[in-house]
Amino acid sequence: MGAFAAIGFKSKRKRTMKEEVSTTGQGIPDDIRKTFASLRKQGEIGAWGPLVTVSQTEVDLFTRLTGDTNPIHQVGGEIFPQPILPGLLILAFLPKLLHGGVASLFPGYPVTLKRSTCDYVRAVPVGQHIKMRCRPDMLLGDRLSPLVTFEFEVVVVNAANEKPVASGTIELRILSRQRDVQTVRGP
Repeated sequence: MGAFAAIGFKSKRKRTMKEEVSTTGQGIPDDIRKTFASLRKQGEIGAWGPLVTVSQTEVDLFTRLTGDTNPIHQVGGEIFPQPILPGLLILAFLPKLLHGGVASLFPGYPVTLKRSTCDYVRAVPVGQHIKMRCRPDMLLGDRLSPLVTFEFEVVVVNAANEKPVASGTIELRILSRQRDVQTVRGP
């Protein structure tokens, strides 16, 4: 667990690498297996991702796109003296927050989001810096649709310290190159 445990990040799964390999589907391409094993050995994917500061302008665009008109995102109040970021907007920034971006994890393979979970532990005022890190958890599936699950955490960064904001899982489907070629060409 290392650094994740230091700020309260707890794994929801109790598996060992040996168990994960034994539950992995047959036929997953070797380069995907090797990449996953390498990521597991590192424990985390690189360093923390880049610092991102979400402005009120970005919050306003998000609220217009989604229809989230909760006034807590526009003006301060009794509970929060400043407007706070919408939780879903934090999730929307995950690809940008991930060190190197999602596409860099499995070069040459397109990836799509299958599922995500997120537990929020504190509100983030608009204009605060946030950053993210994640680590590989499981590799499942088969040759045509391997699934890789990552645990992640997001923290807010200020001059004094870093505080956890959210943690959860991201499950990505790794699309096979062969299927992509067939999709582009048609049946």
